[in-house]
Amino acid sequence: MKKRIVSLALIGVLTGALVFGASVNSTTVYAQESDNQEVLENDNEICDNESDEDIVFSAAKAAANTYTREVSEYDMLKAAQKASNVELKNNGFTEADIIALKKPLKGKEHYGKVTYTISCLKFTPKKDQTDLKTKMTWSWSKEPAALVTDIAATTTSENFTKDSSSATVKYYKYGHKDQGVTSQNAIVKTKDAGRGVFTRITMGKNWDTDKKRYKNVAMAGSITTSWSIGKKVTQVGIASNYGHIVVSAAPTPSVSFGGGASISFAPKLVCRSGDEAYKKVVQK
Repeated sequence: MKKRIVSLALIGVLTGALVFGASVNSTTVYAQESDNQEVLENDNEICDNESDEDIVFSAAKAAANTYTREVSEYDMLKAAQKASNVELKNNGFTEADIIALKKPLKGKEHYGKVTYTISCLKFTPKKDQTDLKTKMTWSWSKEPAALVTDIAATTTSENFTKDSSSATVKYYKYGHKDQGVTSQNAIVKTKDAGRGVFTRITMGKNWDTDKKRYKNVAMAGSITTSWSIGKKVTQVGIASNYGHIVVSAAPTPSVSFGGGASISFAPKLVCRSGDEAYKKVVQK
């Protein structure tokens, strides 16, 4: 069976307006998580393929054409500061926590931006099964002001379920990308019977008591996932998103996956995100 290399043509428009969400005490029910420690814009992707023929996407070309969403930590903090003191107190924040969150911000240029992408690496529609492989990446332009626990996630619009997945986090020395970097495998978890995958990111490691800062800061990473569905699917939407905790008092973040490749994070008071990075993959 021959393989054909197909480049991706991506068209994206950044629409990301941050919308302030509901309180942590929302009645939303989240599906149970499961662990997986395997190590390892509405735009169209036209896939020129014949029936039952493997479609292999060039990783290099996919990376070169990947549409990137971007959101500033400054905008995330401004959105979080809109929460009232009463809301914050009702959700377990102390006076000290509220003061820390509401303190005046520096100029926007002092804060980093996080970019995140979604790419299709393989799409193989066959008679009785369709295989899909995606890659989500994220990267900070500079060390975030808040170093707590962030969360990266990816999903599909069809009822694809995860076959395998791996995640990597890159830690930079004192948050400087021009200094030493260490790559670490991360735990990948699933929700909704494998319809979505995510990883929680410990943003700072190895506290330096003399410098009063972390020696290792998470500033980049990726999730690569293989999916399948027991029927022939000629098109699918794939998406990724990144949730950033902006205050240290916040609890561990969680994620939920809705219909149409949607992704949302909680607690919405302080786990901020931009629009989903979305791509539509179509069999021609």
